[in-house]
Amino acid sequence: WKQLESLVGHEDWPTYLDTVLVNDGILLAGASQDSTIRLWRIRTPSVNAAADLQVKDVLLTYPDNMSYSVQLESVLCGHEDKIYCVSWKSDTQGLALLSVSLDKTMIVWREVEGVWMEDARVGEIGGNTL
Repeated sequence: WKQLESLVGHEDWPTYLDTVLVNDGILLAGASQDSTIRLWRIRTPSVNAAADLQVKDVLLTYPDNMSYSVQLESVLCGHEDKIYCVSWKSDTQGLALLSVSLDKTMIVWREVEGVWMEDARVGEIGGNTL
């Protein structure tokens, strides 16, 4: 294995990664021991990539002229301890992300009008105990 890039931001070890295909590319969810989830949107840039880049975009170019635009979409905070699993699910309500933490909670996250928000919480801290 050879490291091609590094997405920085977590303040502790990453614990789990999951991806899902979306209309304009890939969403990568990264869980961490810092009790946050970072969502990264990865897509092929448009023809005028330099003009289309936003402040948070990073343009990655690999051999054979493969280019990708990577953007930090959101940082999800809601757990009180290490998150050890995240999993994407698409259903009739759209895209959802399930996170599971050592704080004994599970949270379902959904995007509402461009903002990722907690949709449901189950567990001992601030939720319904199983």
